[in-house]
Amino acid sequence: MDWKRGYFAEAGYTYGYYEETMPIRLYLAALLQGYLAPRESFRYLDAGCGQGFNLIVAAINHPDSEFVGIDFMPEHIAHGRALAARLKLNNISFIEADFTELAQHPNALGEFDYAVCHGISTWISPGVRAELFKLIGAVLKPAGIFYNSYNTFPGWLGVSPFQHLVSLHQHQMSGQDALNTAIEAIKQLHQHSPRMTKALPALMGRVEGMAKHEPAYLVQEYNNKFWQPVYVSQMMQELAQVKLSYMGTASIPEMNEASWSQPLRDLISKQNDPVVREQLIDYATNQSFRRDLYVKGRVKPWAGQLQAGRANLRFVVNPLAEVVADDQPFVFKGGSAEVSHQSTVYNKLIKQVAGSSAGLTFQEIQNNWPDIQQAHRLMASLGLLVHSRHLFVENTCSGLDNKATQTVFGVLCDAALEGAPYKFIPLPHVGQALAMSESKWAMLRCHLLDLPHAQWADQVASDIRGLGLSFMKDGKVTENAEDIRMLINAAIEEFRRVQLKMLVKSCLIDE
Repeated sequence: MDWKRGYFAEAGYTYGYYEETMPIRLYLAALLQGYLAPRESFRYLDAGCGQGFNLIVAAINHPDSEFVGIDFMPEHIAHGRALAARLKLNNISFIEADFTELAQHPNALGEFDYAVCHGISTWISPGVRAELFKLIGAVLKPAGIFYNSYNTFPGWLGVSPFQHLVSLHQHQMSGQDALNTAIEAIKQLHQHSPRMTKALPALMGRVEGMAKHEPAYLVQEYNNKFWQPVYVSQMMQELAQVKLSYMGTASIPEMNEASWSQPLRDLISKQNDPVVREQLIDYATNQSFRRDLYVKGRVKPWAGQLQAGRANLRFVVNPLAEVVADDQPFVFKGGSAEVSHQSTVYNKLIKQVAGSSAGLTFQEIQNNWPDIQQAHRLMASLGLLVHSRHLFVENTCSGLDNKATQTVFGVLCDAALEGAPYKFIPLPHVGQALAMSESKWAMLRCHLLDLPHAQWADQVASDIRGLGLSFMKDGKVTENAEDIRMLINAAIEEFRRVQLKMLVKSCLIDE
């Protein structure tokens, strides 16, 4: 049998970062839905880890825990291992293996507190998916949490004809060529015979939006032989077979019913069967991509345990967050949900947390917040602010070392300026990551090397040119030396005022 088992393996996946998969966010999402999970000294499995960058970010942020990545593509595992070795991480390992083979001997992996499958379960064949879930069910500890994100109907119904066309071309040409040929054909059909595209209005939106996505993502999304979105009810039934019960969503805005009309709330509230309930929600929102949490055994904590789990959560302000005026709505977007509330309450919470240099625990916030009597309502509001990155949850794991973090930053800077397409830098103090660009990596390296400020502009220009990139002014490439220096100096000033100030204030790097 072909080792690829119908999976598109001619090109590697992206080097992405997926915030909802971070342990601190999984903990928060579970807590918001009445469950407790470990915050320290846990084991975490990423099944289908791709290039491994996301898993490496998690391992950097939690040096007291163990991380294992599995992928059957050798180039993915080679990259993950090489980067982990370069970073001198000793709490992460990468295994090149097939889910079907691993499912025969799951005990070899040991038990895990968390397991994650990002996006792959509807890209693989039903048979391989059954073996994947069998593996997850076997290695997850009782009360362990499984994150599963995947394509779902009804949101993908209108795009199926396009993917089918890609699969037909795939028999005769390479992955990118098959994709591009299908895109051009659909555009021609839309122009000259738009019956199908009029009947499926979502189709052209998807096709025209593909220019915004990385090619490495697109070929993985559309070129797999067994690409097949499923209904959430099907996914819930499959996972029930391996003792995994649906907990809820990992997308915090989608936990909030405020965006629903009252008739919709009434319809959903009448459903006693959770499978039917979730299916109706997907119909109502035209859901296309779910980020779901499952638990092995419905082990709900006692009320006192849940209260203790909330009480010591410490929240800190993100100084990079955009300020929302009191007369403007606070809008939280996530998945298919868009939740809009008056900003006054949220700005009060942000101001209260910002008033303490060390941040505030949930208990401290609750003690000084008479406007919200119920703990779960206050927690839900704080959760939305974490989702929007106005607040962070402080990472309390042992083993965090700012000197080691600076070394990690230096390695990632060097790799990025060698051409590695890394777009994020870990933030161990809050268990998440900060978006970066080529120029920001260059500026950060200038700081870490303690270069005199007068030399930064020349060094940044040299690093950017070394990557084969151009400088843009007013949307056009410029070679004018004066323009380039002006652009770089403005970017340096902003970086030192914003990102660098945040990293210094968080004690992640020296001033």
